[in-house]
Amino acid sequence: MISNKQFLEALFLHQIEKTAATIHSFSGDPGKDGRWNAMPWARTKPLPTLNPFSNNYVCVSSFYPAPDPETGKDKFYRRKVQFASLHAVMIDDLGTKLPMSDLKLKPSCLVETSPGNFQAWLFLEKPIVTISGAETLINEMIRAGISAEMDPGMKGVTRVARTPVGSNGKEKYRGPGREVWPQRVAECDLGLRYSPLRIAEAYGLDLTARREAPPPSAPRSGVDVERAGLIKWLRLFGIVKAEPRPGYHEITCPWSESHSGKEDTGTYYMEPEALNSFNGGFTCFHGHCIDRDISSLVGWVRSQKEMLTSKVPDHIANYQTGKGEQL
Repeated sequence: MISNKQFLEALFLHQIEKTAATIHSFSGDPGKDGRWNAMPWARTKPLPTLNPFSNNYVCVSSFYPAPDPETGKDKFYRRKVQFASLHAVMIDDLGTKLPMSDLKLKPSCLVETSPGNFQAWLFLEKPIVTISGAETLINEMIRAGISAEMDPGMKGVTRVARTPVGSNGKEKYRGPGREVWPQRVAECDLGLRYSPLRIAEAYGLDLTARREAPPPSAPRSGVDVERAGLIKWLRLFGIVKAEPRPGYHEITCPWSESHSGKEDTGTYYMEPEALNSFNGGFTCFHGHCIDRDISSLVGWVRSQKEMLTSKVPDHIANYQTGKGEQL
């Protein structure tokens, strides 16, 4: 039987010095009890304890450290801006949302993560150390349709997937005694690795890097007032959960009722900045929200404001912040 230690040592065989993998482990239902603070792990260090009855995840990439804004000490975050290298690609929902025939290469590891649902790991021969190279491979796999419902969770170097040893704590998979569903390794060859070109050949991908325009400068007229004040309304409506870093907020998705299992995780709002052309950003990693973007969130806030102003007195609707800025 393969252990998580064996799997992770093979996955991060070529880990760059002073970088770390990011691991997540918690009990309960990931949709309600998910704790996504990263446990950094370097291949030369002892592995954190991963309970086989917990949900155990690891990111497909490794990351460089960055100073903690509060302490100034180096800390590892699972962020694109700290990307170091991509070590594998993972195909999810095989056997349920995707046919097993979509797995055109023998996997380095194939894990049954819920009844009849598999995640396939394809280890890379050598890590991809440029963000453009990593995103090109991932985006091309999505364009080729190797993703259930064009799952936006597949899109990005910060994607997480389950380690081989662990359990699925989702409520819908619990047994009659509320026992968690144990994962199963269907097949595994940790020495099996692929080059990006071999993966591209198997799936007909075009790995020609796309040229991206540099981030724009702030508009001369300033950031749109409505979008600049959006975070105040999100807080007023009580859907802001946390601010993992300045300007980046974990929120409750306004459309969480349509998520599978009505899960309330994986939704983020980004305040206007250069990287999003000063428009702000909205991401929800659920298939039902794949077509929603920042404009969708702005529209939702407008509808809530209309409902609010139609039900409460003007002096509340015209509430002012302590700085005298209108909500």
